[in-house]
Order: sequence, then structure tokens, then C-alpha cells
Amino acid sequence: MMYEPKSEVYKALKSLNYDVVHANSAEFTKLPLITFSVISNIPQYALDCDVLSQDVSVSIDLWAEDSKELTKMLFEVESCMRSILYILEFSSEVPNVDKNILHYTTRFRKTV
Repeated sequence: MMYEPKSEVYKALKSLNYDVVHANSAEFTKLPLITFSVISNIPQYALDCDVLSQDVSVSIDLWAEDSKELTKMLFEVESCMRSILYILEFSSEVPNVDKNILHYTTRFRKTV
């Protein structure tokens, strides 16, 4: 049976007490905000077609009004994701489109 990561990731991120939305339905009505999406979910199969494992990647974007808050969010999200066995693969500041909104993009990976 395939592992579906979306609900696990949502529940974990929501425990941080930030607004959390799927990236496809993101609305910037309130900051800070976390948006996420599953960007890869690749199964490995046994000869009998049962799923042996899956390599899952999740993109998580962090949005805030100041640098201190954004950095705090990054540390909290990294710790939270590690608690559900995801490893941070990539993290980068994104150039500001709006000078009042700061943005980090991250990518986490897990093999189940």
C-alpha cells in the first residue's frame, strides 16, 4: 500500500501554530504563513508489484513580515519535519517581490 504524505505533513506543520495551506490554495490574508506541496512521490516495487518503499519530497515555503520571525519559522519547521523523519535537503531565501513579505523556500525528503 502506498504512503500518502500530504495529511501527515499538514498535521505536523499545523502543530507549530502557524496558518498552513496547500500551495495550490494559498491565500495571503495573514502572515506568518506556511505553504506546502508534495513535489515527488516515487514508489519502488517488488516483483509481485507490492510497494517496497517510496521516496517522497515535499516543498515547504515560509512567509513572514520580518527576518527574525522567518528564521525562527525555519528552525521550527526543520525540527518538526525531522520529528516525522523528513530530512532538509535544500533551503534558500527567495528575493523579495514585495518588500513587506519575506520568503524562504525549502525541500524535505523521506524514504518510507
